[in-house]
Amino acid sequence: MINAYREGKDLYSVIASMSFDRKYEDCLEFYPEGTVIDYEGQKVVCGYKTHQNKEGKHYRSMSKSILLGRSKDFIDLDVKQNAPLRSNSYWKRKWTSIARGCLDAIYLS
Repeated sequence: MINAYREGKDLYSVIASMSFDRKYEDCLEFYPEGTVIDYEGQKVVCGYKTHQNKEGKHYRSMSKSILLGRSKDFIDLDVKQNAPLRSNSYWKRKWTSIARGCLDAIYLS
């Protein structure tokens, strides 16, 4: 986490990347500057915070509870918004483990 901070990375996105096994860039709220995306049927080059990455925003939002130290909120996230937690108790245990592991990694480093 310290290295991510020194590199100027978004800490919520770093946590999301670690927690959900996604690339850092996939967890950003906005597409990185210079990224080419399909937007309304046309290829466009993103500027600084010009195009929101909806999926990235979702992952980033879920990671806020971890970084802010509210693990109970993360573990008990709205089941309606999180398909893995909706499925069965296996996923709830897995997510609980992820949350605890991330908190340990953050606060013990």
